[in-house]
Amino acid sequence: HTHTHAHTHGALTTAAMVYDVVLRNGRIIDSETSRDSVGSVGIIGGRIIKVTVGEEEALDGATVLDCTGLLISPGFIDTHAHGQDPVSAMYQACDGVTTSLELEFGSWPVPEFYESRVGKAVINYGCSVGHIPARIASTDRAGDKAVSSCAASPHLLGQCFCTTSGTHQYKLTKAQYQTLLEKLSQGIYDGGLGIGMGIAYVEKCDHEEVYRVFEKCAEHDTVLFIHHRGEMQDLSDSHELIADVAATGAKLQICHITSSHSTSNLPLLFEMLDRCNERGLDITAEQYPYTAGMTRIDSGVFKEGWDKRLNITPADIEYTDTGERLTWENWDEHRKKGGIVLVHSNPAKYIDLAMQHPRVMIASDGIPYVDGKSHPRSAGCFTRVLGLYSRERGLLSLQTALHKMTLMPANRIASAGCSGMLKKGRLQEGMDADITIFDPATVIDKATFSEPAQTSFGIHHVIVNGQFVVKDGLFQEGVNAGCPVRGDGKRVPPPPNA
Repeated sequence: HTHTHAHTHGALTTAAMVYDVVLRNGRIIDSETSRDSVGSVGIIGGRIIKVTVGEEEALDGATVLDCTGLLISPGFIDTHAHGQDPVSAMYQACDGVTTSLELEFGSWPVPEFYESRVGKAVINYGCSVGHIPARIASTDRAGDKAVSSCAASPHLLGQCFCTTSGTHQYKLTKAQYQTLLEKLSQGIYDGGLGIGMGIAYVEKCDHEEVYRVFEKCAEHDTVLFIHHRGEMQDLSDSHELIADVAATGAKLQICHITSSHSTSNLPLLFEMLDRCNERGLDITAEQYPYTAGMTRIDSGVFKEGWDKRLNITPADIEYTDTGERLTWENWDEHRKKGGIVLVHSNPAKYIDLAMQHPRVMIASDGIPYVDGKSHPRSAGCFTRVLGLYSRERGLLSLQTALHKMTLMPANRIASAGCSGMLKKGRLQEGMDADITIFDPATVIDKATFSEPAQTSFGIHHVIVNGQFVVKDGLFQEGVNAGCPVRGDGKRVPPPPNA
């Protein structure tokens, strides 16, 4: 892409470089360098090669986009996305997401997750080592076959046994413990991004089993991404996690901290997490900005006593297939039938509280679409934070909101042993060309609980590894620009804290 050097009268002159893509005259925000100023970006291949300030030089490119009035940000990184499929990726790309990772449930075997997506992914993809599928494979002779089919298709759909497996009713034997822990190590060696755990879904997963997984996590110096036990006895679910971090030194990310503490004393939990981190432990969290959660009605979340635990009734449960609110009369019938439900239980004041906490990043917990049905967070999570929580409500600055979607998740995943993430979440020379260009004055989510299959508004262009997956507000069909994000498979020095 560079013109040849020409010697003229003995002096060396270099003709101007022609970039593949130039983003001209946009407001560039980069959290790591605290940059917030107008400039241009020059991209060659999948890399950011040049970032200018002001009008210092007009970059020349094969494709030049005038970004006047638009914001140029590192692409958004979603650490909790179950919709690892092309339809979900389209909605996520239109929400500004360039990297979408399945870190809560994770996957086992890890290589099957990656191999099944090569060349088929719109945006970057990756997974943690899944405790649930690894446990099933350790307790059920036929489990291996079942879990590998799940590695290739998204969790929580009808064929996903991760929420409904009969093995969740077994306590592990000594031999099964051994097998499970070996599988978790194997998953890390295979490039898994930390370890994912959904304790609430595995009824017979006792305190010792959780503790042994924390030990394994600490041994590999990686991160545990956890959906806690869900007994909802005030903070006891989190006490288990904090105690295990304190005893093992494992790094922890608490998934959807707001919905997991809808009936608990969340302000007290944040106070405890702050003290833990001050004492040298390493605990972070993520959340999505909606007052309802979503899961399967036939999962362990709704085992006997769920109404007392969650402090709700069937009237707060919406069956997505039909849109109906349930009753005690038809509850058992729907639970037997199975399927996806909306759970209207997240207090708005807790969403606000978590949104402002410096250790909480944004993650969608996006659910795959079935016939246009899902949770609006699968399509609107990131633009909702930018449009509603930052611009309209002023709850957090634009810079802070972007930090929680770019550098913060990138560094968290890097700390799990993924040096490749040090090239993402940053808009600087030499970094990966994963870039989201949007209008900060108009950006907003459009997906609703009744109409979740609506793409967001105000996202103008999305670039993944140097290729446009969204251009002029339109999704670009057939551009599979996504690359795998894999762990190094070994210990790496953690990145400096941002």
